[in-house]
Amino acid sequence: MNSLPLNLPLRSQVEALVFAAPTPMSVDALAEALEVDTHDVAQACESLATEYQQRSGGFVFCRTSKGFQFQTIAAVSPLLQRVKRVRPLSRAALETLSIVAYRQPLTRAEIEHIRGVESGNLVRSLLDRGLLACVGKKDGVGKPLLFGTTDEFLKVFGLRGLEDLPPLSSFQDKKEILQAAEEKITHKFKVDDLGLEDSHASEEATV
Repeated sequence: MNSLPLNLPLRSQVEALVFAAPTPMSVDALAEALEVDTHDVAQACESLATEYQQRSGGFVFCRTSKGFQFQTIAAVSPLLQRVKRVRPLSRAALETLSIVAYRQPLTRAEIEHIRGVESGNLVRSLLDRGLLACVGKKDGVGKPLLFGTTDEFLKVFGLRGLEDLPPLSSFQDKKEILQAAEEKITHKFKVDDLGLEDSHASEEATV
């Protein structure tokens, strides 16, 4: 039983907490804050998610990998860019981000091998925007940094988790091109064998 002296339905209390929280709130965290059973909180969250989805508004109440939060819908992105003056991602940045999303964790040398061009500036830009993060170091010469996507990446692209990424086959009709891309992404051609690790190891440590 909720011991807080609030004359509000549980759904309203959950809604208020999630709205005010700077980061996603898990069911456990909500239940602890409200001093109620997690099952009741989970039901309230699912009810809110359904309600906001059906109302066709400009934002939704949704589940992410870290918990529940409010997010604007993808359709209003151009409006938000006007207000925030946010630079849209370039095609090259989206390509780099996609490579990391599907094959993470990756070093910069591995990203450049797959793309076929130098990508240091793009990686730095994606790091600055919080879409990529350093997630560790690879064993080997120079111990180059490993990069992966972030919770901000999931939020921006409306994903609950990496498992929601569409399959690679949905992007390319030409079988031979798809096969070549998949061979690179699955490291059929090993980066170390091409001598790329050593050439970028010292640079990656400073990215």
